[in-house]
Amino acid sequence: MADSPEHYMTGLGLSQYVYGAERLGLPARDVLKACGLDPALALQPTQRVSAQQYEDFIVKLALDSADEYLGFHIGHQVMPAIYGALPALAFSAATGRDAMTTGLRYQALAGGTVEGFEAVSYTHLRAH
Repeated sequence: MADSPEHYMTGLGLSQYVYGAERLGLPARDVLKACGLDPALALQPTQRVSAQQYEDFIVKLALDSADEYLGFHIGHQVMPAIYGALPALAFSAATGRDAMTTGLRYQALAGGTVEGFEAVSYTHLRAH
């Protein structure tokens, strides 16, 4: 897409965080809406969510949950099968290095091109 943001998270990647948070009892779809995202659109597998909107979602979700281990807890909820062939490629690799190389090569197809978080203020995301 020519007009898509330079750095983005795919709907497929975002869905892992949303569904994982929901399984933990968190109102992830409400947090998406608070960050200006329509869940019906944002969770479409090929949808591209800007890096800033993704970051706002993750930060607000963490702040609202007050769970300092939220990433760890959501990580336990990840469903590798949703990523299609990517986990199969990694699990069939001859070495851990080959698995990492394959994962890095194709990760943008599943997760997008989001990089590290920027050092900015997130006070606008705190629940009132």
